[in-house]
Amino acid sequence: MVRTETALLITGAMVFSGLACTRGSADFNLEISTSEDMVTLIRANWQTDQAGVSWVDFGRDGELGFSTPQEEEPSTEHQFTLLGMHPLDNVAIEAFTQVDGLTMSVGGQVTIPNAPSSLPDLEVTVYDPERMDAAPYVLGVTQGSNLIFGMDREANWLWYKDLGDDYCSFELEPSPDGKSLFYNVFAYPFTTEMGAFATHAFDDSQYDEIVTDGAHHSFAVLPDGTVGFIIADIQDWLNPETSKYESVVGDTITELAPDGSWTEVYNTWGTLEVVPHDSWNVVFYTEGHDWTHGNSLYYYEDTNTYLLSLGNIDLVLEVDRATGDILRSFGPDGEYTFAEGTEPFDFQHDVHWTDDGNLIMTTMLDGTRIIAAEYSVDESTKTMTRIWSHGEDDTFYAIALGQASRLPNGNTLVSFGTAGTMREVTPEGDIVWEVQGDVGMWFSKVILVDDLYNIQWEQ
Repeated sequence: MVRTETALLITGAMVFSGLACTRGSADFNLEISTSEDMVTLIRANWQTDQAGVSWVDFGRDGELGFSTPQEEEPSTEHQFTLLGMHPLDNVAIEAFTQVDGLTMSVGGQVTIPNAPSSLPDLEVTVYDPERMDAAPYVLGVTQGSNLIFGMDREANWLWYKDLGDDYCSFELEPSPDGKSLFYNVFAYPFTTEMGAFATHAFDDSQYDEIVTDGAHHSFAVLPDGTVGFIIADIQDWLNPETSKYESVVGDTITELAPDGSWTEVYNTWGTLEVVPHDSWNVVFYTEGHDWTHGNSLYYYEDTNTYLLSLGNIDLVLEVDRATGDILRSFGPDGEYTFAEGTEPFDFQHDVHWTDDGNLIMTTMLDGTRIIAAEYSVDESTKTMTRIWSHGEDDTFYAIALGQASRLPNGNTLVSFGTAGTMREVTPEGDIVWEVQGDVGMWFSKVILVDDLYNIQWEQ
């Protein structure tokens, strides 16, 4: 990745606090730079004659208030990336080095350039901080603008990766160490011939890709570093009505182990019956009929199972990772069906378990409008009952995507997919935060995080 940097060199004196009078001061050069590829990332670099432990305090409008983590080991070379600042901010910076219990520092300022005009405009239409989840940052993926992004709750851009017109992404997760983002990249318009799994350091110091041809929509990162992917499996299917073979796209759960080996865990071929449906002739993949349309994948360590959503056939599967067996199936044609009076889910997205053992997702209402929905599961009757929903009173028309995630404070983060709106709602359905995007820009996966230096997310 080629980066262009603009730099400001600040020459000052490192002034010792505490026993400063016994040590005096030393010449000190602090270099501050901002990247033109991601202007909100500020880099602070300096050297010291003696090895010490360093950190940086910084903040906008001339006021300090943010801090980088401290170095873990003493060094004479000190390099930090300052995260969380806005475009056009005037950032105050004070760099510190501690040697033998004595602290020396030097300060400076830098003004961040404006963000690229290619970034979509976002509007915060509801903002109720007293009832919102406390997490101040949002990380996510947008379609239309094909962007990996980080922003604050006031929709100020903090981090961005423009994938361009030819590539897109649907999914992201933090890396286990909290320092990087994992996200998928594949060709746009959609094809199974190109796919990649990206690891991108949040300080933009490193970017790596692993080719994952056929992978699409979603992935799940396991504790040992294994990654499970939804990978398309295209086979010829004999249509009994025409007695002709047709190319049909099914799905697998396939794992990439840390040693580079691939293992197929589960395949829809041979376990599900191929039946044409309403979306059979909708051109999503150019290689064939989009049969199952896998669109979300979650892994659960306590049960060693995957939860796979197959949107085109309104089916959710719980799959045993060790054997590949279907343990439970949920949907109109599944083992677990819907209780009387409960409307079935339709073209469901981002299906996962809540801490209470319920299924939460987005689903279509009347085939056109998107809502968030939560279903309890009764093991004795093998039925599902919708116990919570949001969006019925809105007119969010969507053709794809969507997400509903329960937050630690009990609220729910809802993305309405191609409708281009995401919001946080209370259990009672009150909207306490809402962001709307440009026409033609829509949200895919979004997560809330507390700390940009240690990105953690509870699904």
